[in-house]
Amino acid sequence: MLHASITIDLPSEPYPTSGRVAALLRWVLTGPDPHAGRSHLTVSTLVVFERLLASFGASGFDDVISVLVGRKPVYIDTQQRLDDIAEALEQTTKSGALGGGLEDLHFVLSRMHEGLHSLADVTLDDEVLADEHEITVRWSSRITDLRTRRDEGPQQYVGRVQEALRSGGLDAWISAATTAREQLVTHLRAQLEPVAISASPVVARIVVPGPTQVGRFRHLGFRERLRPRTYRAEPKDQRVGAYDDPHVYYYYDPYHDLLSWVLVHEALAGRWDAAGVEFLHPDGRLLFRGGERPSEPLEVPCGAVEFGERELIIADDLPTVGFDRAEAGSPHAPGWGGENG
Repeated sequence: MLHASITIDLPSEPYPTSGRVAALLRWVLTGPDPHAGRSHLTVSTLVVFERLLASFGASGFDDVISVLVGRKPVYIDTQQRLDDIAEALEQTTKSGALGGGLEDLHFVLSRMHEGLHSLADVTLDDEVLADEHEITVRWSSRITDLRTRRDEGPQQYVGRVQEALRSGGLDAWISAATTAREQLVTHLRAQLEPVAISASPVVARIVVPGPTQVGRFRHLGFRERLRPRTYRAEPKDQRVGAYDDPHVYYYYDPYHDLLSWVLVHEALAGRWDAAGVEFLHPDGRLLFRGGERPSEPLEVPCGAVEFGERELIIADDLPTVGFDRAEAGSPHAPGWGGENG
């Protein structure tokens, strides 16, 4: 829902170039030089990893979900243990995966703060083209205060979300995420001493649920039938479009699309100005911004979902859709399937 990115350029040097004749012979015999036009880090990945973990730890990210070196897992936290930064570093070091000094690295961390659950998805490339960045951080936050609760039915849930919007919309949470992101940038700059570091503004992006997503609303129970989020420390799938999001991969919430549905229709009804909010099609296209009208008709009309006292009522003409594949094997998901969601 709340998104930002951080890019970091570290000290690097170009690969040495060979003479024209040698380059031509190599082209004929083996094809293009894979290092042509590339530069590589001048410091080991392990050192950078240690400094990155120190930066995130100082910024409140106390839960390492996974660490992959060259796409191979070297640390996977299946128990959602907090304060495991030291353990993740120790296990990664002992694995010897970074023994060569320079390796591609991918790791994910989690933080709970000020009504937000934030994930940082970090990629480090030891070899990049001239216009690429050695480190990229994808920041994704969701608002814990707007999650469904076990003591409320659909009508009560909608009323609580509407009251939150009347009380200031998403401004307070965007401000909290912005402050946290600025703190992280400060720690990254101090630890890494980068050549350059850049952070995008925190932007609220809300997916406009389509027929597949609304069709899944039929599976949503309330009160004693409320379903939990699905934690996956090592997701196997790759999403596209608006659902290419760390929260979908690692903490799939079957009720998040319902929250999006409410937010979309509150904005369109003029009960929330949603200034600066981006509303996306599931395939990732921008449909409209807060205060604007959609660039195309919504695939599912507002009346397709009714909020009863104990259950949702979904229009009969919407498709019957199975559970999202992120819930495969969960005790509350006897079946699963369908498209991205």
